[in-house]
Amino acid sequence: RRIREVERLLSGKTGPSIDVGFHCGYLTNYVTRIHHSPAVGIDISSEAIAHATVKYPADTWVTADLFHGIPLPHASFRVVTAFDLLEHLISPSALLTEIARVLQPGGLFLFTIPHETLLFRIVWKWWTVFGGATWQHVHVQEFDRAKIQALLATSGFEVRSYHQTMCGMYQYFLCQKH
Repeated sequence: RRIREVERLLSGKTGPSIDVGFHCGYLTNYVTRIHHSPAVGIDISSEAIAHATVKYPADTWVTADLFHGIPLPHASFRVVTAFDLLEHLISPSALLTEIARVLQPGGLFLFTIPHETLLFRIVWKWWTVFGGATWQHVHVQEFDRAKIQALLATSGFEVRSYHQTMCGMYQYFLCQKH
């Protein structure tokens, strides 16, 4: 389902892309195939970089601590993606400013975040109990639509598309840089 949503939202949008906080690189590589051009993936985890380098050698993988910014040139990407990332950051506004910096004028930013409804909290509790303690306390931010839209506006983005999936527990935002 996630792949279909990404394809639908990015269909026809071409140009250099970057996936911020890519984890295993699967969605980064998928965006590469949609755009028919290599992507750049950035993650703090050297293990994630090693995995992605072997699994998806056509793309470029960069190790970086996003707290210190995105180590890439100004206005160098047409599309930036960030799947399940912002809720893990202490300062999501700093990253949004950096994403705006590396996007070309009119560039697109596609990201996903959980919508922490009661149903989400029940499912998440079940996941942390049965999925392992690794997942406890990893979300340091909680976003509703109004909060994230305010952050986006102050960072120079306009929301072009918004929708929820998974019984309202998951939010997709497609934004354009002013």
